[in-house]
Amino acid sequence: MIAHSLLMGHFILAGIAGLGYQSLIDPPTPDRIRQFVVRGDTLSDLWLYKYGAAAFPAYRVILTDPKSTNAEIAGVLSALIFVKARKEQFRDLTVSYLSHQDSDVRVTATGLMQQIGTPEEGSILVALLSDENLLIVNAAATALAKTGGRREVVAMDAWLRAGVAHRDAPVYLKHVKTCRDALEKRLTDKN
Repeated sequence: MIAHSLLMGHFILAGIAGLGYQSLIDPPTPDRIRQFVVRGDTLSDLWLYKYGAAAFPAYRVILTDPKSTNAEIAGVLSALIFVKARKEQFRDLTVSYLSHQDSDVRVTATGLMQQIGTPEEGSILVALLSDENLLIVNAAATALAKTGGRREVVAMDAWLRAGVAHRDAPVYLKHVKTCRDALEKRLTDKN
């Protein structure tokens, strides 16, 4: 009875979302994923979450397709943030989007780097501390705190002392300093 109720709830959600009941059994194709990420509503996000790692092949197609729109790329990167699965296979693709011209793509790529980044990407993240978009600055500092190494502590110190970016935004400078301290503590505690 409970399983039947849950299934009926899924059918109702699919109907409300205008996705059709077939969406419950169809595999996550690139076209279906594009529909969900462009819609960007809560029900579409739920479907992306339910697909989980099964959507990875479709995500890869979208992220490597030169015809993908900025909204599709940002949507896929955002969906990856919430997937409860190992997603390191997307690291190289994500790194390529850290310098994208669209700030929404850079924000979501930087957010994903918080989960899949390594110290190898540290120099790119330090450079993003000077991005004109303060959300990216915030996400880059957080990513450095979670994934950086000893060199990133030094780089963040240099950026905080000599950098001129965002001197008029003390809240963000404080966040960078807090993340720098968290990185140092994480590295000290690890040893």
